[in-house]
Formats: sequence, structure tokens, C-alpha cells
Amino acid sequence: MENRMLWLPAFLGGMAVGALIASLLPRLRASTRPHARLVGARPLISNRVREKGETDIRGEIFRATEAVNIELTRCLRLLLNSTQKLLLEIQENRDKEGKPNPS
Repeated sequence: MENRMLWLPAFLGGMAVGALIASLLPRLRASTRPHARLVGARPLISNRVREKGETDIRGEIFRATEAVNIELTRCLRLLLNSTQKLLLEIQENRDKEGKPNPS
């Protein structure tokens, strides 16, 4: 009788631990499944980020190139206007001095 009284709490404790493990295992497995999917999706995500980064970089390059092109066009117009004004002043000075035009 004494042996049964000593083993009964151990048996009941083992049953309780078994029930606890049985109830926790599905939750643990469910939590690892999305993780496995994420691990599998990681290369795809990194490729998409890399492609998006490359397209963003290309877009930024095109915007910068367009801005440089606009600035160069503005500088060219300013240079052409300045050159035309200078040539007109030289033409007027030659006309005032009475020198013939070389052209």
C-alpha cells in the first residue's frame, strides 16, 4: 500500500506533464511553420528589394541627369546671349570707328 501511495503522485504528475506537452506541441509547430515560410521567402524578398533598389537608383540617375541637362541648357542659352551681345557691341564699336567689317 505504501508503494502505491508514493507512485501515485509521480504517475499523476507525469500524466499532467504529458497533457501539457501534448497541448503545447501544436502551438510550437504552428509557430515554426510561418518561420519556415519566411526563411524560404527571404531570398525572394531580398531579390525584390535589390531590384527595387536598382530601379530607384536608375530613377534617381535619370532625375539627376535631367537636372544636369536642364542646367547645361540654361548655361548654354546664357552663354549664347552673352556672346551675341558682345558681338553686337564689337560690331557697333567698329561701325563708330569707321573700320570695315572683316566678314
